[in-house]
Amino acid sequence: MSIKNLLHSFVHRMNLEAIHSRGDNSYLKLFHINFFGDFMKKILFILLLILSLAPVFADISFGGNIVGNWMVVENKSSRDPDYNTDFYLYNGGGANSSVRGKLNVTAVNEANTFGGWIQFRALTSTTTNFRMSTKVWWQPLSALKITYGYLWGGANPIGVNLADYEVLDIKYYGRSANYIPFGYEILNGAHIELTPTENLYIVGSVPLDNAGNLSYNHWNTPYTAANGDISAEDIFKHTMARIAYTIPGTGTARLTFAGGTGRVSESIDMTKINSDNGFTNGVHAPSLDTVDVSVFDIGFTLSSLENLTLDMGFEFPLQGNAWLKEPDPSVDINAQVPIAVNLRANASHGNFNFAGGVSGKFGGKYTIDNEQDYKFEQGFILGFTLNPTYDAGILIAGIVGELEFNTKDKVIRKGFDDYIYDPKVNWSVIPYIQKNVFSGGTVYAGFQLFSNLTKSDSSSVDRFKWKQGFGWSIPIGLIYSF
Repeated sequence: MSIKNLLHSFVHRMNLEAIHSRGDNSYLKLFHINFFGDFMKKILFILLLILSLAPVFADISFGGNIVGNWMVVENKSSRDPDYNTDFYLYNGGGANSSVRGKLNVTAVNEANTFGGWIQFRALTSTTTNFRMSTKVWWQPLSALKITYGYLWGGANPIGVNLADYEVLDIKYYGRSANYIPFGYEILNGAHIELTPTENLYIVGSVPLDNAGNLSYNHWNTPYTAANGDISAEDIFKHTMARIAYTIPGTGTARLTFAGGTGRVSESIDMTKINSDNGFTNGVHAPSLDTVDVSVFDIGFTLSSLENLTLDMGFEFPLQGNAWLKEPDPSVDINAQVPIAVNLRANASHGNFNFAGGVSGKFGGKYTIDNEQDYKFEQGFILGFTLNPTYDAGILIAGIVGELEFNTKDKVIRKGFDDYIYDPKVNWSVIPYIQKNVFSGGTVYAGFQLFSNLTKSDSSSVDRFKWKQGFGWSIPIGLIYSF
């Protein structure tokens, strides 16, 4: 079908859906008003713009997917957040019990030297959220490519997701603290990719906004516009770069640098630190998720073994030594995000496949130089994420198993007793099945059982101990790609 006819059909269908929404079904009406409002007008405008530029491009293609995940039954018992180990929590691409859609439009000229890409994302759960990512690129030489906008860079490690994160509630205990090994991803920037010689790849990126895009890909960085006005200098401090070399028949070595400001968010509250009340029953558990620092990542992917790929990575964060908004300028801070070691594997034999990761994090700490010489020392953290699957023909059966050990954390203050946070064990198990139901579609069903840690506050002696409980849920999901 031609691009023009495809767009005509798309617009016609939108009109039919809008007409249908005028009926008595209020929920349909609300959905269509939300979904086919201003955002859909923008989509149609851009699609029509692409159509007007069609003579410039030799190929315009459409693609995307729709993902739905729901918790049919869920244990609603309360769970205290584990501040010490929940570092840059990943939300799995969307909220639980939600529907998410992506529409990609890609255009390339006949000489394959110029192109563009647009992705529309819509998420509806308790609220509806829309997002659009774009990029244009120009390749004047075979060894040089310039991109403006979104970029998923090359030479990424294997096992990026370890399991199907879009439906299953993956904790990622077996992946490092800082998420550089997830992939070289910048939401909005200016990029140069170089291949000066065969097997050598170089990429550099400068971010162009401060909307959650400044640190560790697009995860929950503390350094966002929500923290106030950010200077252009601080934005550019988040420049990211990678150099990678592929050894034929062996594997690929990579060195990645992700820039940061070296600052710490004011969410480390000095009032709580200087008060005994801040530690009552473990209310103020220290955290290192407010440190925005530069990180070096060294990795190697071994691909010379038959049916087995291994990936090893080391992360070395620099120290944070300044306040983001200076809650107390007279107090010095020195914070160290944990150093991380990562090992991932992907193996297959017949109908059996195994993906998994192991991560170790150590050396996390921060010191606040005031009259009490406050110091927090994070214990060693060891995590595993394993996902074996078996293709039985009529369906695929798998199990995601995750386990995390966190040794004792310690708080030291001059003139006070040390506070010791007892070791913690987090775990999650999800046996599941998945089945292809039609071309491009897959359904999932599983049962999740996971740890439910709560702090014990029965007495002053054991107020920092952890009580092990458990929670459970029944997740189901659907993924349709087109």
